[in-house]
Amino acid sequence: YPALSTKNSTNHRDSDFFLENRSYFKLKNLELAYTLPASCIKGVGISKLRFVLQGQNLFCIDHMNNDDFGPENSYSTLSPYRSYSIGVRATF
Repeated sequence: YPALSTKNSTNHRDSDFFLENRSYFKLKNLELAYTLPASCIKGVGISKLRFVLQGQNLFCIDHMNNDDFGPENSYSTLSPYRSYSIGVRATF
């Protein structure tokens, strides 16, 4: 590790000790939806019925040695939260 010194030592040389490969692959948003055919919901009084699954920040593949923060962030910020949503849209 680097140390404070007044003598000529190896601490004054450039080093790649703190450099990391910050390349990554990230799935940020995904939405899956399915609309039921009108023939399935004809007798219920609904003209359109749609089911929706949505996710944000689902996964990130990176080469970093630390899991506390992501490749887009620094030491002082946390990675975005992973969130999931489920929904139903009905048109009468």
